[in-house]
Amino acid sequence: MSEAGSRRFEGRAAIVTGAGTGVGRATALAFAREGARVVVANRRSDAGQAVVAEIEALGGEALYVQTDVSRRESVQGLIEAALARYDRIDILINNAGVLGQMALTADVTEEQWDEVMDINLKGAWMCMKYAIPAMVRQRRGIIVNVASSANLRTYPYLSAYSASKAGMLAMTRVAAAEYAKAGILVKSLCLGAVRTPMIEPGVKYAGNEAAVASMHLVDRIAEPEEVGEAIVWLCSDQASFVIGPALAMTGGTELM
Repeated sequence: MSEAGSRRFEGRAAIVTGAGTGVGRATALAFAREGARVVVANRRSDAGQAVVAEIEALGGEALYVQTDVSRRESVQGLIEAALARYDRIDILINNAGVLGQMALTADVTEEQWDEVMDINLKGAWMCMKYAIPAMVRQRRGIIVNVASSANLRTYPYLSAYSASKAGMLAMTRVAAAEYAKAGILVKSLCLGAVRTPMIEPGVKYAGNEAAVASMHLVDRIAEPEEVGEAIVWLCSDQASFVIGPALAMTGGTELM
């Protein structure tokens, strides 16, 4: 870890949802390296506890909270646990999400639609709903909603996922306008394909990873670690003038 004097988030408390794997794990580790005390929120206990162990091995501090963001009582428990341990919430990263079933719009079942909406959109809203009051009391807080290039270009067979992420951007705009003067900055990051388990259905549909990579101007897939660093930057003082649906980290896929 870097020397304490140079760590940007020394003493701050950061919640990362979906932190057990992929972008969430990389983000949690990136915050820990910068001195943050990290609340690792994840449905699977084994994955969440493993990330806590990684953070502690770095010399950092972390708390695992078993969380299903689609359930109100689970989200309330997450926020209560974070406040009980750290007495504050400085950062909330709404990263938990699912791709859902790839299918024609008329072939998506109601259950499949509801699952995607409940996790991706309702889950992010509930985390904001219960974290924002603590941030208002502090007069300071940062929220980053992890969105998608599906907001910027069309992906057939992903109607539920695309709608959930478009809703996330609209929600980000509204919340950013509502809470900026209270010292809370709400932002979003739109991602292209990232090397996580979530892209596996897309790889299967496209035929191979090279085909997915070719959908980006840079002809590659992003790595979770570079996304984690981008999220950390969005939460830093260097990005304090960045508000709302702000950053596209898509490899230029929407330009093709």
